[in-house]
Amino acid sequence: MKLAMLILMPLMVAACGGGAGNADNRRAVERCGAHDPYMRNVDESRRTEAQAAAGVIHRQVRYAAVKAGNPRGLYDSLQGHLDAGKLAKIGMTEGDLKGSNYEAGDYKLSFYGKKLTIEAVKPGQAGYTAGEYDVP
Repeated sequence: MKLAMLILMPLMVAACGGGAGNADNRRAVERCGAHDPYMRNVDESRRTEAQAAAGVIHRQVRYAAVKAGNPRGLYDSLQGHLDAGKLAKIGMTEGDLKGSNYEAGDYKLSFYGKKLTIEAVKPGQAGYTAGEYDVP
């Protein structure tokens, strides 16, 4: 029996995509063996919260860009993780993004061309959400 387990363990690890040096960057619900419906609901809740906040951020960035004489300068000043100073530029506060799973510092903005990418990731939690939006 022990011999069978020694033979089967490496095969099971290989089947699930694990192994030494192989980082599994997928969300917890996408990993092999993560079929718990409760965890799926928790992850879906996190993504829904992040997507709703990203929509608000996108709307405020578009509004601020229209008001700004130099939208590219605004975009450059908003790059990276959000903080109180960056939020003030788009007419928001940190309290506006305080949710059950995420807070303002968990959102990261990246601009390239006429596109805005908003990422939401809470260190130490499963789940990563990113969305791409058009900007003026």
